Amino acid sequence: MRESTGPAIHVSGNNVVTITGNKSGLVTGNKSDYVSGNMKKEVPKSRSPSVRERVAQSRERRRRAGLKRVEVLVPNDKVDLVKAYVAQLREGSDSETREKVRQLLVKAYRNYHAQYLDNIKVDIDKADFADAAIVAAALMHRGNAEAYKLGRQIRSLVR
Repeated sequence: MRESTGPAIHVSGNNVVTITGNKSGLVTGNKSDYVSGNMKKEVPKSRSPSVRERVAQSRERRRRAGLKRVEVLVPNDKVDLVKAYVAQLREGSDSETREKVRQLLVKAYRNYHAQYLDNIKVDIDKADFADAAIVAAALMHRGNAEAYKLGRQIRSLVR
């Protein structure tokens, strides 16, 4: 076999093979045949999800989270304003849940403070999801059936 920058030529008896690009030719006596296609060996595909499957999974996760993708064109100097507004919108979606959690915390402290929440101090007006999770766990582990039910309600909101 001869190595060069041009086509590769291999001579064996009466057979000559010339390979240029993705085509090869075989000459035997007076007959020639051209084979087209990629001459590379097929590599088995990995089992990772395709791009289309990953995009579909991502869209499904966003849909379940109640999010919608929006694309906007704004002037360069207004990009920060749009980002700030989007942050407010996202915070707004949590604010309804946070308010509901705080209402449930008020109910929990009103009904079960002396019995089950005696050593847990949470400022209800500033309570966040982590505080609510602690109260929910205490109600579920230390309380009766009604306290357990209230703890489950709180926990379902903070997840």
